[in-house]
Amino acid sequence: MEQDWDNLIILDACRYDLFKQVNPLEGQLHRFHSRGSHTGEFVQQNFHDGSFLDTVYVSSNPNPAEEANAEFASVEEVWESGWDESLHTVPPENMVDRTIDAEEKFPNKRLISHFLQPHYPWIGPDGREFMSEHGYTPQNREDHIWVQLRKGELDTERVWNVYEENLRVTFPYVQELADSLDGKTVVTSDHGNAFGEWGVYGHPPNGYISSLVQVPWLEIPYDERKNITSARTGERFTDEGPSKERLRDLGYVE
Repeated sequence: MEQDWDNLIILDACRYDLFKQVNPLEGQLHRFHSRGSHTGEFVQQNFHDGSFLDTVYVSSNPNPAEEANAEFASVEEVWESGWDESLHTVPPENMVDRTIDAEEKFPNKRLISHFLQPHYPWIGPDGREFMSEHGYTPQNREDHIWVQLRKGELDTERVWNVYEENLRVTFPYVQELADSLDGKTVVTSDHGNAFGEWGVYGHPPNGYISSLVQVPWLEIPYDERKNITSARTGERFTDEGPSKERLRDLGYVE
C-alpha cells in the first residue's frame, strides 16, 4: 500500500517470468517481491487490521473475506454475484464491469481490482478441455492437478500451456480496464505458481521460492493522476466467511 499507484490490478497466481514472456501491455516492467506465496498470506501481510479509507477493493477471490480484517472505503465482493457456475470462477469480463462501476462511484479513491486469472481453474479453450477431463477438485485431495503433477501423472508441459493460456486470454480484459481507468495503473500479482521448483507445486503458504514470490510490477503510462481523498467511514469484507463451494472450485478446500 506504500507503493505509488492510483489503480492496482492484481492477477492471481501470476509468475513474473511468464508475465514477462507473454505480456502485450505497454509500460515499464519491474520484478517485484510479494509478501506471500498464497492469497491468504498476501492479504494478511498487506492489509490485516489496517484502515485504508482512501481505497476501494474489488475482489473476485473469496479468500480476503476471511484474511483481511481491514477497513476500506468500499468493498466489492464480485465472487458473490459474478461467479460463473459453468467455469467455476469469476470471468475477467465481470471484473472489468464491476471495477469500472466502482470507479464511477468512487472517482477520488485508489482502486484495487483483484482478478482470479491466471489462477486455476482454466477458462481458455484448451483449459476448458483440460478441466472437462480432470474436473474441479480441492488441492488437499490426491486427484488435484498439482498433486497429480508432482506424482508424474500429468504432463508438465500441458499444464504449463493451459496456465499460460489462462493469462493470455485475460490480457485483453486487463487492457480494456487499464484504458478505462483514470490515474496511474499498475498491474501486479499476489503470488506466483510453482511447477516443481524445489519440489513445490501450486502455491502453498510459506513457500518463499522465486517462482512463488517474484511477481510482475507493470507501471502503465498515464496522463494525469487522481485526486485521492479519504472516506469518513469504511467497509470490511463480509464477516460471514466466503462460500465453501467457491473455495472448493478454486481448489482451496475439500
